[in-house]
Amino acid sequence: MTGEVQPVDPIMAPGGTAGHTHMFFGHYGVKATSTAASLRKQGASGGTTTCQDSKDTAAYWSPESFLNGKPFLPGCTRRAGGSGNYTCGTALNRTISVRAYYLTASGAKTRELPPGPP
Repeated sequence: MTGEVQPVDPIMAPGGTAGHTHMFFGHYGVKATSTAASLRKQGASGGTTTCQDSKDTAAYWSPESFLNGKPFLPGCTRRAGGSGNYTCGTALNRTISVRAYYLTASGAKTRELPPGPP
């Protein structure tokens, strides 16, 4: 898994910096500066995923995880250059991972989430 951890909040401070950090992961090309349009363009050119399920090409982001007040990214190492990028292992019992799934009530209709703004 690869990921990026940056002081960016696409909802609270779009296009700027935030007072807290988020992790960006999933879609192989996702970055803190990604847009729906840039992710679609990468996907059209054969983009892949860092997700365990190779069909899951969604781009995810969540608040950075902490334990006892320190960043908590087990199994991950910061890449050189101070970019905020990390490379993480793939062993689920030795590295940070997120399992996301969606459930509906019995008989509920489901729909694909619409793409974000261009």
